Amino acid sequence: MIPLEELTVLPGRGAAILCHVTGEGMEPLHTLPFRFKNRHALGGNRWLIAFIEEKSTPRSDLMKQKPSGAEAYLYRAKIEQDGTLTRMPDIQLPAYILNQTLAVKDDILYLGGYEVEREGKKTYSKVNEGEMAGYFDLRLDKPVWHPLPLPVEMQAGKSIDDVLVYDDKLVLVDNIMYPKYLFEYDVSEPLQPVSTKTIELPNNGTYEHIHRGSINSRWMALLSSGVGRSGSSSYVSVFSLPGYEQVLTVHLRNQARDFLERDRFTTLEQELEQARKTVELHDFAVAGDTLLMACGHHGLGVFPLQELLERYQARSEEETRPSWVSSGRHYDLAGIYDDARHLRKVEGLEEVHRLVQQPGGGIVAVSFGETNLKLEYKVLEV
Repeated sequence: MIPLEELTVLPGRGAAILCHVTGEGMEPLHTLPFRFKNRHALGGNRWLIAFIEEKSTPRSDLMKQKPSGAEAYLYRAKIEQDGTLTRMPDIQLPAYILNQTLAVKDDILYLGGYEVEREGKKTYSKVNEGEMAGYFDLRLDKPVWHPLPLPVEMQAGKSIDDVLVYDDKLVLVDNIMYPKYLFEYDVSEPLQPVSTKTIELPNNGTYEHIHRGSINSRWMALLSSGVGRSGSSSYVSVFSLPGYEQVLTVHLRNQARDFLERDRFTTLEQELEQARKTVELHDFAVAGDTLLMACGHHGLGVFPLQELLERYQARSEEETRPSWVSSGRHYDLAGIYDDARHLRKVEGLEEVHRLVQQPGGGIVAVSFGETNLKLEYKVLEV
């Protein structure tokens, strides 16, 4: 018998792989019919779900390529106790734009995206009519789409860009246009979600877009990016649960090479030397009471959240500036290369590119090597 907590989906060479992961090592179980970059969910009552899109030949109109309306569907499989996969019928998706955000609670799959207005039958003509979410009952042979009522009025141009589940809570990340919200639901009865909280998110920067989140029973982290006059920046904002206090914001201004140097000839060694000097944010995850950040050549960023929360609460009692209290501590990731408090090297990995979270909360670090030609894994102790 293989517990769900010891299973994970990892990147393989050309396809994702389902693995049995313990502290002693990893055992590949199955090569999956989708790539790791396809958004997928592993959890609930041993479900494995993934977005699949089959692309057909684009139509041509006066030499201009137009999207062909590729058919998207959900791959669905049940993982048996011995690790074998039982494939179930694919799930056809409703006529909405789904942002490939998904989460499983028991036997219910929750999805988010936005509604569209279609012009005639031209599937390439879409107008965002506002955020939406819904769910499927995975136990059915042909699951039926159930819309999930939102606690605010739909607004054109907005979208649900991530769906997160912890304990008996469902959290929808309402994104793109301000104001941005978190919509919390009680899903102790997964087929009957009950709206419990609506939290307005603080603004990290101009044109901020939230990409995805990571969550456990104590913490939630959101990755976002913004663009301003000084360039683009990435942010990881951490909130304590269940009160959604923003405890920490890690930010990194993305470094762009001067355009006069972009076409200048360089050797591989020169490129690697430049890359080794640059701090990059490749991935992130919350694990236990720790925020982990994959920083490429520099290794692993480690932030003890409980310690930071206690400092935040102690200072908040004395702080008179509301802006500080609402956003918590800020940390510039560009300075982590010489910060022994928060930077760790992962033994056996020359770089850290991905942090894969297991259903039980464990983390597997993945490295593609300096030239993206390797594929190495390491089970982290957190």
